[in-house]
Amino acid sequence: MLRIYLERLASTIDNRVFSEDPTSRSLYRLIQQAMALISRHIDKIGYVLIPILAFALRLYNYAIIPSPIATTDEYAFAWCGWSLIHGQKPTSWSLLPAYTRWQPVEWRGISFRIVSPWFDHPPLFCLVVGVAATIGGAPTMFDCALEFMRIPSILFGTLSTVLVYSLGSRLYNKGIGMVSAVLYATVPVIVITNRLAVAENMLTVLLLLAIYATLQYIEDNETKYLIIILISAPSAILAKLPGVSVTIIVSIILFAYNYRKESLYVILSGILAILGYLLYGLLLDWNLFVAVNTIQSERFTLHYKFFFDILTLGSSVTYTWIDGWIIWSWFALLYASTKDKKQILSIGAGMYIITIILSAGFFAYYWYIFPLFPFFCLACGKYINDLIKHPNIIFFLLFFVTAWLFIFLGIYSEIFHFIRIRTIYVSIARLILSGLFGVYVLHFVLRGRRTRAVCSTVTVLLFSVFILVNIFVVIYAHEVLPLLDELSRKIFTYYELR
Repeated sequence: MLRIYLERLASTIDNRVFSEDPTSRSLYRLIQQAMALISRHIDKIGYVLIPILAFALRLYNYAIIPSPIATTDEYAFAWCGWSLIHGQKPTSWSLLPAYTRWQPVEWRGISFRIVSPWFDHPPLFCLVVGVAATIGGAPTMFDCALEFMRIPSILFGTLSTVLVYSLGSRLYNKGIGMVSAVLYATVPVIVITNRLAVAENMLTVLLLLAIYATLQYIEDNETKYLIIILISAPSAILAKLPGVSVTIIVSIILFAYNYRKESLYVILSGILAILGYLLYGLLLDWNLFVAVNTIQSERFTLHYKFFFDILTLGSSVTYTWIDGWIIWSWFALLYASTKDKKQILSIGAGMYIITIILSAGFFAYYWYIFPLFPFFCLACGKYINDLIKHPNIIFFLLFFVTAWLFIFLGIYSEIFHFIRIRTIYVSIARLILSGLFGVYVLHFVLRGRRTRAVCSTVTVLLFSVFILVNIFVVIYAHEVLPLLDELSRKIFTYYELR
């Protein structure tokens, strides 16, 4: 299937293992042929097929999942962008008390406080969404349609998939890049949230682009990569203020590799972006601009629920989405950070986490951690790669319990019941999973070449089925999310009452 898997199988399960009968030897030759085929076309898979899959999954039912009222922040960005494009002051809704003058509007059964000028966020992403809504033919800002508002985010998500493959190939190898890109393309919570018209989806692309260009500049020293950095880093700030983390991350990496002059250029570009945003406020209404941003900066009040939110993606697509993949990703990120000689994952993920901790306040909206998803996928790709190369019962147990048992013992089991997969089949699947874990136990006891080969095969099988389940969940999301919403609401309420 994937080149990295086949490489491991071909190197672990060699001719000496398959020398006992013709059937085994034929299987070995088939593995070699498949590996050679994928090796010849791996870039086509990484740069073409996987992004096409990512785009198709994000486009499927994108206007209804997430729910049109999953977050009204989508309309906040669109209305601001539409008003700017049509020559008006930035106008949108806000609940911040800094706005002393506002107009009450009832729209689609929801009450909004419409304010102008609107300073909740910088204008760059607003303009992108506003252009999409205008192309969609919205005659007024209240006619902005999700069918067009969400298109930029879907494109950003697809481009992010390409950049995940590029970064994985650059940091590790093309096999890990492919595994990471497949994860980013198919994990349900990434696919579904990549549809939302929120600034973090744009911020994710700019972060990945800046880091990739930085690594390329360090290797090739070509001016075009420095130009990309100097465009993407300040643009991230103008998309949303936590985008200042992109400037910090890139400048740290450049400084660490003794590109101190270039690091200074990046810092200066970030300062210019901030000055540009200040000028934007000065030209429109300086006193209100200062009042709004002062209130935004006073949100820092840490609470245990904040950590629950960022660890489990709380307050998610419907109400709360508790996903075993998220939990496994945190383990994988810690693991991969210890194996990352260049410390790119550590610097990138670490600095962004610090940024949202300092800016999130009482709780974390689920879109705050969107820019962490690529780092999660890169870490999981490294984790799976190493698990195949060196089967380890503890690492397999973490993957098994979080990402896999969650499917048949957790909320995903509701999905199977919903589509009328009989309980007996789910029980059989649980028994099979237990048996597969037993293979690792056997290898832990015997530590033989053949048991290691079987463990590698089991890991390949489980990961492959995991990807298929991801795709399956995305396809059925419009039918099963209400079930997950109800179950998650109970979980969320439990934590709220504690």
